[in-house]
Amino acid sequence: MPKAKTTPAVKWSVAALEYKNDVPNKPKYVNIVHWNASLQDEASGEYASTYGAQSLTVTGSADFTAYDNLTESTVLGWLFSELDKVQIEESLQTALQAKLNPISGVDTPPWNKISPAV
Repeated sequence: MPKAKTTPAVKWSVAALEYKNDVPNKPKYVNIVHWNASLQDEASGEYASTYGAQSLTVTGSADFTAYDNLTESTVLGWLFSELDKVQIEESLQTALQAKLNPISGVDTPPWNKISPAV
């Protein structure tokens, strides 16, 4: 039985963090996350990717995490609560499918193609 083709998962990563340190006697806090999202087809090697920067809603949360104790998982959780993750992932899927199944392109005219030697 052939193996069912699975849709590759989008890989998210944090590229950089912008922070503020504008309150005396308070720790610095993240206010902008620079992120990458990418998707790759294993069979062909084709990929789609996007980059963005997202401002965060900063609150005086009781579960504040010190900057030096942040993890990528924590920051991605904040990011996903601020942007439309589903829309971005669908857009990447569409872009990858367009690369895998192009509906237009450019090619050499057939009369200019080199024929193999006989």
